[in-house]
Order: sequence, then C-alpha cells, then structure tokens
Amino acid sequence: MSTGFHGLDALTSGYQPSDLIVVAGRTKAGMTAFCVQTSLHAAIMSSTPVAMFPLVDNACDIQNRLICILGKIESPRLKQQKLSREEHARLTEASRIISKSPLHIDDTADLYFDKFREQCLTMKIHKNIGIVITGWYFLMRLVPTSLSDLDKSARLLRSLKELARELGIPIIVTAPVRRTVEARDDKRPRLSDLSAYYCNGVEEYADVVMLLYRDELYNTRADNLHKGTAEIIVCKNRNGAIGSVNVGFNTSQGAFAAI
Repeated sequence: MSTGFHGLDALTSGYQPSDLIVVAGRTKAGMTAFCVQTSLHAAIMSSTPVAMFPLVDNACDIQNRLICILGKIESPRLKQQKLSREEHARLTEASRIISKSPLHIDDTADLYFDKFREQCLTMKIHKNIGIVITGWYFLMRLVPTSLSDLDKSARLLRSLKELARELGIPIIVTAPVRRTVEARDDKRPRLSDLSAYYCNGVEEYADVVMLLYRDELYNTRADNLHKGTAEIIVCKNRNGAIGSVNVGFNTSQGAFAAI
C-alpha cells in the first residue's frame, strides 16, 4: 500500500501487510496530520477501507482535518466559519467525498485494548479494512491496570504487532519523542529519543519507525529555507532501507505534500 509519498515509498516499499509502524515526534511536529493524511490517501485515493482510532481527538475534529486537507481550506477559517462562496463549495464537495469513503472512525474514550482488538477484528470481517491507524497507543488501557509504564508499553506494542499479523494488514500508531531533544543543536529526533517509559518495546516489536521533524518550529527566522517543509526520518525499517524524505507542510491546512 502506497504511503502517498514517492520518496517514502522508495525507502519502505509502502505500508506492508502485518507491519507495525510507529510515527513519532515532538509536539506540533504533525503526527495527527500525518495519520489523517494517511487515512485520506488510503480511503479516498486508494479506496482501501480504513479503521481510525484517534484516542485523543474526537470524530468531529478528524472530519474537519480531512475537509481542510481535501478541500484545501485553512483550518482557522473553517473554525471561525469565515468561508468564501468558493470555499463553501469545496467544503461541500469534500464532505460528500468523505461521507462516501470507506473511512471508519471510532473515537471511543478510555479504550481498552481488548475492545480495540475486537473492533478491528469485526471491521476486518464486515468492512474488509486494509489498514488500522490509531493515535498515541499508550493511552489504551490494559488489564491488569497495575502494570508499570515500562511493562504496559512493551505489552501494548507486542499485542499491536500480534494483531497486525492476525489481521494481515498494517497498523500505524503514534508515540512521543522526549523533550531533551530540544536541548541539542541538531534537534532532529533519533530512535534513542523515544521515551523510555512510553515507548518501551519499540525496537523489538515495531517493523518501521518514522520520526517527524519540522525545522521551522525551532528556527523562526523569515529567511529560513526550510519554512513550509518537514522531514520524515525512517530510522528503523526491518525489511528495507533507512533514510530521510523531505516533504512540504502547510500549517494552515495541516497537510503534508510531496516536493
């Protein structure tokens, strides 16, 4: 399955069946935007049924993000309901396309992993989903609830990998990068920057780890040549190459774009 970015496809050969893919970054790096855009590309551009579990955002927030990307509408203008007639027309058309797409959003709060697994299996049978995308996986609950953070993270990642193999489809999850990365001169995240508590087990169970970096979050000078761009750093790829891919990033629309 294509990632939607030719450069990233060249490195990873796309999202592979049974793979567990971890997308990580600092706050505002674009993890939610990346997941939303991945769901959009899969469901609308490739007609692949998608199961999305935001965990943090609600379904309405995700729908608005999808509309902004597909309709090329600035998010602040949509929130403030200050749209031109042309933008209203694009909003209506984007909403129509999204409503007819095989994108299934489950924004259940306090989601237990067992319920998540049950929902995925059900949607695989009845909707033939081809990919599962979820927000910060660590927010899922486990039984027993007395596990330490380290044990919980490792168990969740192992269970997610097992589920990806059981379903025979890729599962994408997001994870945080430690704040200490911002103390370095080069603030590009590395695999070792993944939080020890919230990402324990990543190196063992994840097939692909992609780190998102936006230079303009740290270098705010007007002459920053990297303004409006982002890097997708593939720092782990069990069955392929590692490397970095430069892409565009439109902050107002929350959208990545090939460059």
